[in-house]
Amino acid sequence: VDFKLVLSVFSRETPALGSTNSPRLLSPDINGAWYEYETHQNHSVFSYQEEEQELYVGATNFVLKVDTDNYHVIEKFPITTTGQQQCSDGPCKNVITVIEKFQDDVFVCGTNGQTPKCWKLFPSVKNQTCEVVSSYEGAGISPLVHTHNCLTLAVDGDLYAAAPLGIDGDSLQFRRKAGKRTNVWMYNRWLSEPTFISASWVKRVDDPENEKIYIFFREKNSDHSPDADPWISKVARVCKVQCMQDTAELTKNAVT
Repeated sequence: VDFKLVLSVFSRETPALGSTNSPRLLSPDINGAWYEYETHQNHSVFSYQEEEQELYVGATNFVLKVDTDNYHVIEKFPITTTGQQQCSDGPCKNVITVIEKFQDDVFVCGTNGQTPKCWKLFPSVKNQTCEVVSSYEGAGISPLVHTHNCLTLAVDGDLYAAAPLGIDGDSLQFRRKAGKRTNVWMYNRWLSEPTFISASWVKRVDDPENEKIYIFFREKNSDHSPDADPWISKVARVCKVQCMQDTAELTKNAVT
């Protein structure tokens, strides 16, 4: 279904997650400013860089840098498909699925006509125009199809990601895909049809070598009895340094 998406965020009067006064419905007059896409979009991804107070919005074939005070577009980064891909559903499109602050750069990835790819964005500075630079192969970071589950987290110069490798959504694993450390990944048999929800880096200022990454996900229940829930929510704890040296110890203390 096509629709025009209206973007409206960071209003001071908009209820925050966790607030005891948060209503379930927002009236149109709560938000005083918005941005409306020029064309119909069926997928968007957002990234707010808190230190720079910059909002990036990814859609199909472009990324916007938006002013968070008045929601005017500061810059538009066109990022179309590369190569000569042939897509079964018409002209190939590059649906942006990932925007992260990674190694001090704005790092974006997209489906790229079912051949995922990643880029670095460099906003305009003084007399220099904005620039889009090809970066990493996007397999395992962005899904081939934007409707498939994916998750990314930048941690201490490394990029962790979960995205299926196949067009059917198979081979969905949590991986360390880019950065200063060796790439590692989970074995397929460790999880059963997972859906990754979120990931969080828990820092230890006094002991950074033992810092952990927590992954929130759900997976298919191995208990098929009639009274068992078909899906189980879980949390996995991943070691940032030591455990990641051995893929056999990638996940620790998965709990229900």
